[in-house]
Amino acid sequence: MQIPQDTVSLLAWVAAGGTAGAISLIVERVDWFKQFTPAGKVWFSFVVCSVLSVLATVALQNLTPATLAAIDPSVKTVLALSPFFINQLAHLADKKLIQS
Repeated sequence: MQIPQDTVSLLAWVAAGGTAGAISLIVERVDWFKQFTPAGKVWFSFVVCSVLSVLATVALQNLTPATLAAIDPSVKTVLALSPFFINQLAHLADKKLIQS
């Protein structure tokens, strides 16, 4: 999976549902999410993915090119940190697999 490296591409990716896999990966490892029924997990994931997609679409339609250019360095900084968070999730998953 290739994460887009600029703000407009990232927003388009999120609007298209690109975060669904990441959200699933993250919430499956959180204790409070594990307490949901299977149907509750589906609805939670659906709502979170839908809200993120709608917000990204609204941002793409309403933010001016100047605003997108202004926030691009901040987005790139956050994206630069994403390998760290992915590594932490993988480490947590490995740790839980070893314990079970």
